[in-house]
Amino acid sequence: MAEEKIAAIPHQSEQIYLGLLSAHQHPPTFFEYQQAQTNFSSQYFSPITALPVAQAPTEKRRVLNHFSQRLSNSSLPGAEHAVSYLQHKYRNNLATSTIRQSGGVIISFLSFLMLSGISSIEELSRQHIYAYIGNNQNRGLKVGGIKTNLQGIYAFLRFLVDHRILEPDILDKKIQLKLPELLPRAIPAEDLEALLVVVNNVRDQAMILLLLRTGMRIGELLNVKVSDIILPEQKILIYLGEKNYQGRVVHFTEDAERALRKWLKVRNTNGDYLFYGYANKKFSYAAARKALWI
Repeated sequence: MAEEKIAAIPHQSEQIYLGLLSAHQHPPTFFEYQQAQTNFSSQYFSPITALPVAQAPTEKRRVLNHFSQRLSNSSLPGAEHAVSYLQHKYRNNLATSTIRQSGGVIISFLSFLMLSGISSIEELSRQHIYAYIGNNQNRGLKVGGIKTNLQGIYAFLRFLVDHRILEPDILDKKIQLKLPELLPRAIPAEDLEALLVVVNNVRDQAMILLLLRTGMRIGELLNVKVSDIILPEQKILIYLGEKNYQGRVVHFTEDAERALRKWLKVRNTNGDYLFYGYANKKFSYAAARKALWI
């Protein structure tokens, strides 16, 4: 039955005309033909999706219909513009997940505006956006999630500005959220032991442990001279930082001290630098990277 319907669709104009001619025994009027064509379309096509009845809508279309229906059935401020915005994303062939994410964020934002007493989207101000961010924080959302929501809101506001529904100044000085800097993760002890097992060179073991235990940059470590090390106090003096140009003191642990003592016993005492390259010259950054694979 589905195949017959689909096959019949390309010849609908001829079928409608012949059907009317057979029923009325005279050429149909324009009104009769138009009415018959409307009845034919409603019989073979879904009024919601505008797709043939025999063809199920795609997941992307179902997602669009879901959020469009929720918005259309609500009294949220700007709901009709939100539907147009989602349809715009659909026409631009954006991913299903993008449309779903946008729909959820917009409904959440418009719901907050309605609870705040906003009856029209034209009443929106920067203070309402600030208040929405505060509401997200009070709900326990992480900064990354709030930042994603904010990006979705500003994309919607850009659409409203482009269609002259909102004034452009709503996009001036966008609210920026700074993600917290993540602390570096320590290497598990078992992984460090496995690493040192395969590093047989005494010099390389000392370099690895000093980098890990002091937090020095590789460039800072290569600038360290033997005279900068205070072994009894397990510390190294750095007279000039690579980035802030300020001196500081770093401390190392007992395992780094043991590795350092082993290296000091075998190193050539003619050079000033703790780690040196060819002809007792300063160890280059490229050579250190090659030796340590960092």
